[in-house]
Amino acid sequence: MRTKKNYLLHAMDRSSGDPYITAKRQFLPNISLKKSEVKKILNFAWEMTWGQFGEHRPNRSGGSQYRNNAMRFKDVVEGKCGEFAVRKFLIEKGHKPSEVDLAVYSRGVWDDVDLTLNGKAINVKTMKHFSNLLLLEQKDYSKDGNYLGHTDSSKKYDIFFCARMRSSIQEYFRSEGLNGRSFSSFMEFESHFKALSRMNWELDLPGFAPLDLLKQAIQDKHIIARGEYLNGRTRMDATNIYIQSGDLLDVGLINDFVL
Repeated sequence: MRTKKNYLLHAMDRSSGDPYITAKRQFLPNISLKKSEVKKILNFAWEMTWGQFGEHRPNRSGGSQYRNNAMRFKDVVEGKCGEFAVRKFLIEKGHKPSEVDLAVYSRGVWDDVDLTLNGKAINVKTMKHFSNLLLLEQKDYSKDGNYLGHTDSSKKYDIFFCARMRSSIQEYFRSEGLNGRSFSSFMEFESHFKALSRMNWELDLPGFAPLDLLKQAIQDKHIIARGEYLNGRTRMDATNIYIQSGDLLDVGLINDFVL
């Protein structure tokens, strides 16, 4: 049986008052999604937003920023791209993870497990390619790492995978004026769907955090509070538990946690 261990966790630098990242990991894109996978993700994002077949949270736990359909669409795309990337990696390692869930649910079921493997529940967090923090909303987790978020069932994630993505979706939405647009039918959106599906979607996996690592981050009070400015620039909309990318475990160690 694996025994609990203590992990090396670096605190953020607060010498200037605001929290600054101290443990980074370079973005090394080594996962590309197939066009067929991208189309599935874009279709799912449409259904969860303008298509109104499902429902996605309009704000983060403890946060106040309202996310319109354009913001939610981009968030859904980013999140599902990360899940596909992690699943590809696990398959390449010889594992048989569950399929990425593209079924459309109402709010509550949305925050369920992303992937499962050998009885382990895997949560995938996807961020921009330049990001170096795994952020988890503090209100969503107990001191033991149990998930308390908006869901119909209580659960404990065993592994938190971090994925980073580089694409031109943000630039495309700005250049096409989509951030404030409404679409009453897919036909109105179809030309944008086609343009997005032609983009390159590059990802890397900077690491993962087993549950014990999250527990240690909570115990060590690795917290960024709502209203603080990350790196002196980005105002935090919600209070988050953080693990810096440089403190995540290398993905090559995943077999030690899923076998």
